[in-house]
Amino acid sequence: MKRALVPGSFDPITLGHISLIKRAAELFDEVVVCVMQNAEKTYLFTLDERCALARDAVSGIENARADKWDGMLWKYAANNGVCAVVKGIRGGADLEYELAQAGFNAGKGVETVFLPAEKGLEGLSSTYVRSLAAKGEDISAFVTKKTASALRKKYKNLLEDKK
Repeated sequence: MKRALVPGSFDPITLGHISLIKRAAELFDEVVVCVMQNAEKTYLFTLDERCALARDAVSGIENARADKWDGMLWKYAANNGVCAVVKGIRGGADLEYELAQAGFNAGKGVETVFLPAEKGLEGLSSTYVRSLAAKGEDISAFVTKKTASALRKKYKNLLEDKK
């Protein structure tokens, strides 16, 4: 069985991520969406919240599932029979960063497969979605219904906490 890993922060998971996951699911027998924790990042959603949103988002993809990990990516891959890491590339900046990561992971025995962003989704990022949601803008074209609802609730609670 060829198991691939689609790692990321997914804060929150977007339709761009889901597109990548669906395309990876066509190439591999199983796709694990690995919601990662990075101590150097500040997140809107907790690791458990991000994983729950990812699980919901991939529930309709038969050979995909979500998991969470608070460690080195290559260790997860080694411990879980992963043959490849799948990364989406939106542009040159993504490629430069991801090539460095791929080189490091290759040194640990983990191959990386790059897939370009689906046309029309090249500019979509979690940061962009959070920015729109924080301003109360409509984000329904960029995330699942459950994720949109979670974002609205999160920002409503943050605004109420500031009062």
